[in-house]
Amino acid sequence: MISIITCCKLRDDWRFINIAITRAKLGRCIYVHAYLILAHHNFEQLTKLLALLDDEHNDIYLHIDKKVKTIPFVELTASIKKAQLYYTERVCVSWAGYSQVEATLLLLRHATFVPHEYYHLISGDDLPLKSQTDIYNFFTQNQGKNFINVGANDRERKEFRQRISKFYWFQDIVGRDYSFMKRTLRKLDRFSCRVQSKLGIDRIKNVDITFYQGSQWFSITDAFARYILEKASFIKKHYKCTFCPDESFVATLLMNSAFKDTLSPQKIRKIDWIRGNPYVFRCADYDALIQSNYLFARKFDETVDNRIILRIFDSIITQQTV
Repeated sequence: MISIITCCKLRDDWRFINIAITRAKLGRCIYVHAYLILAHHNFEQLTKLLALLDDEHNDIYLHIDKKVKTIPFVELTASIKKAQLYYTERVCVSWAGYSQVEATLLLLRHATFVPHEYYHLISGDDLPLKSQTDIYNFFTQNQGKNFINVGANDRERKEFRQRISKFYWFQDIVGRDYSFMKRTLRKLDRFSCRVQSKLGIDRIKNVDITFYQGSQWFSITDAFARYILEKASFIKKHYKCTFCPDESFVATLLMNSAFKDTLSPQKIRKIDWIRGNPYVFRCADYDALIQSNYLFARKFDETVDNRIILRIFDSIITQQTV
């Protein structure tokens, strides 16, 4: 059964009640996973991702960048037969901007309207490397653990500290755009950071926590997802107008709370930062990916190499239809 809802203001939109009603009618309990997807392009590839996530244990929440003008809703919807698919309202998302955080929190707010066992944040450029049965069993065996890659903290890496200790006024406007105007704004941001350093401006100097760098993507428990939302004001205060806040706020909240003890050392996502930024997987990488212990991988791009997407799709979909 498919339930398609365009999510509006969470607190006063009665249509969200349909989520709970639909799940109750289907007899679905808390043991449901929520997939939170940030997408902005390659919609044929996205339909394959949705099809691979199509399982009765899954609710799928899809955010599509507001800058996208044409969205193939019919094709996307047709990819789902067993899961529940919900479209959220849309915000303009910019690379390395606070809008990445806003879109993530938006997805979490919608998904936590009803409890889920796990919340998986992925992009439209990701693919699962295992069947949904294997993924579901893995998280059942590791219940209560949180999966996010946590790296350097602000005391260890000067570059990371610079990103979160200074005000980047124009990053959400600039993104990755290299037009003349955006290049000018980028230079103004850099100049502003130098001036802030001269004036001794340090946003985190007197904050009594340690800031951590980590992966934007995660698989987290219901309890930690709700804790993140409780810290919305902290997140906005300390991460708005910073650079790449999406790669810090979740790791920082985790490592400065009791949830630190729930962090799993196991890496479940394959992202290759050695060959690219990140590297886009090709067909030659197929065997290494499929034979690995990773549950998910990114990055894939149908305009670079569609063959590996098709091979992974055929392999996983065959397992799920047996």
